[in-house]
Amino acid sequence: KQWYQRRVRGKLVELSKNNELLKESVASKSELLEKALRNVEELRSALHHSNQPSSYLVDSIKKKDQQLSSAKAEIVKLSDSVNKLRLDNTNLRADKEELSHDLERALKNKEKLSHLKKIMEAKMTMSEKNQPNPVVFTKK
Repeated sequence: KQWYQRRVRGKLVELSKNNELLKESVASKSELLEKALRNVEELRSALHHSNQPSSYLVDSIKKKDQQLSSAKAEIVKLSDSVNKLRLDNTNLRADKEELSHDLERALKNKEKLSHLKKIMEAKMTMSEKNQPNPVVFTKK
């Protein structure tokens, strides 16, 4: 029984750590996504404000389009990662909740068993008190 409780507690701690790591990873991925979006916006702004000769402008536009395509691909990749991490987080929360319920049940069972043990000890004590004193026969 104690082994089971330690196992449940250990699993609960492990899941909590994993949950924290996943939260940090989601935050990191979100920051990268925001950075990529800011970069895209800066590139669009720079392109809009440039007054350069047309051939250089066309080359610059091609480079910016390539950068935008790369940024969009990175955004899609990061979005997929975030979605996957959210799903993992949801699964870990469900596991944590299940382990929490298991631990509660184990503790309730422990309380019930303790109560039954006390009742049995009390009955054993009472039955010992109610036993008649033994009669000892001796020869005269």
